[in-house]
Amino acid sequence: VIEAVNISKTIEDKLLFSHFTHHSTPGERIGIIGPNGCGKSTLLNVLCGAMTTDTGSVKIGTSGNIGYFKQENDDFDPSMSVHATLRAIAEFIDTGVGRDRYLSASDMLNKFHFPPQQQNSLVGTLSGGERRRLALLMVLMKNPNVLFLDEPTNDFDIQTLNALEEYLQHFLGFLVIVSHDRMFLDRTVEYIYSFDGNGHIQLYPGIYTDYLLRKENEKGGPVSDEDAKAKK
Repeated sequence: VIEAVNISKTIEDKLLFSHFTHHSTPGERIGIIGPNGCGKSTLLNVLCGAMTTDTGSVKIGTSGNIGYFKQENDDFDPSMSVHATLRAIAEFIDTGVGRDRYLSASDMLNKFHFPPQQQNSLVGTLSGGERRRLALLMVLMKNPNVLFLDEPTNDFDIQTLNALEEYLQHFLGFLVIVSHDRMFLDRTVEYIYSFDGNGHIQLYPGIYTDYLLRKENEKGGPVSDEDAKAKK
């Protein structure tokens, strides 16, 4: 789906990552962690083709349909209704699983806690959190087979996160999540890429808890919450 070979990126004389290679396959679930400002979002931008790489190459397969949920999204028409905004992307999506595999725009809104009476509200009347939730649905409604989620847990309540986790359980494509939320990563990914400094990105098989246990063993003692937060 996406083939990145020996890619590197430096911004304002700061090396973010170098000689990174990854050949993605459908069904892969990756979590990306690292300190703020280390280059996690930049890596996503390079992988999806929104930003050029300094070295190496990135190739996106012809069947690649990338959905990218970014930390900021203001691509809304405030004069449109919530339902019309989502329906303009697609009438329905095929999730490929279960008896209810075909989900309409209204079905998706219901799943992500936009009740029927709110679906006819104008986007301009939504709160900041509701607009973020609608932005997420706009990405999912494109029915991507490559899904990048950049800090999806920052602005969502538990209900929304539960709905997202349920959606991801049935997602069959290539999934990449940038997050500092241990529980969310444990429930959604299968291995971790960690920005370990000096432009190096290290692969750690397993969920985020497995990564922390490995770090505990390397340190010879438990990783404290403060250590974990610093790593995030």
